[in-house]
Amino acid sequence: MQNVDNILTLLPGSWDELKLKDFQKLLDVTIKETDEFEDMFVGMDNMLSVMSKLAGVEVKELEALPFASLQKLLTKLAFIQTEPAKKFKSSIKWKKLDEITYDDYVNYINLSKAPLQNLHAIIKTFSKTVFTEEDVLEMSMRDVHTGFFLLRKMLLKSIRRMYRQSAMALAWNRVKQAWNNLLHIRRNRKGKGVN
Repeated sequence: MQNVDNILTLLPGSWDELKLKDFQKLLDVTIKETDEFEDMFVGMDNMLSVMSKLAGVEVKELEALPFASLQKLLTKLAFIQTEPAKKFKSSIKWKKLDEITYDDYVNYINLSKAPLQNLHAIIKTFSKTVFTEEDVLEMSMRDVHTGFFLLRKMLLKSIRRMYRQSAMALAWNRVKQAWNNLLHIRRNRKGKGVN
C-alpha cells in the first residue's frame, strides 16, 4: 500500500500539471449521478475513481486511507471542479481555413466520432506546428483548453470576414444587375426611338 505523500506526488495540482494523456484516462471513469441524500458519498466515490486513474492506485487502496489523508488528496484535486483559466498564448498554432486539405477534413470527420478520445490526433492534424503524438499527449490541459479557445476566436473571425466578403460581393452583384437593367432599358428606348 502506498502512503499519502507518494500518492500526492502522482496527482496533478492544477490544469497546468494535468497532461492531455492523463485527461484522456479520465474518459474511462464512470461518474455516478447523485441526489441530495447520496451527494456526499457518491461525490466521494467519483473522486476516488478520478484519483485512482490519475495516480494509478486501486480504489480499494484509496478507501483504506484515513479520512484526513483523503482530504489532502481531495484538496490537491480541487482544481478539477473549475474551468481552466485561459492563457494569452498556446503552443498550438492552428492552420487557417484555406490551409486545411480535403484529407484533413475527412480525417476530422472520422476523429470527431469520439472527439475527446481523439483530441491528440485532432490537434496533430490541424496544428501548423508539427508535433509528435508524444508532444501532444504531454501538453497541459490548460494549454489545450486555451488552444481550442483561440481556435474558436480565429474561426469566428474568419466566418465574419467571409460574411462581409459575401455581403460585399452580393451588393456589388446587385449594383451590376441594376446597371445592366438600366442599360437594357436605355437600349430598348433607343430601339423604339424614345429618348
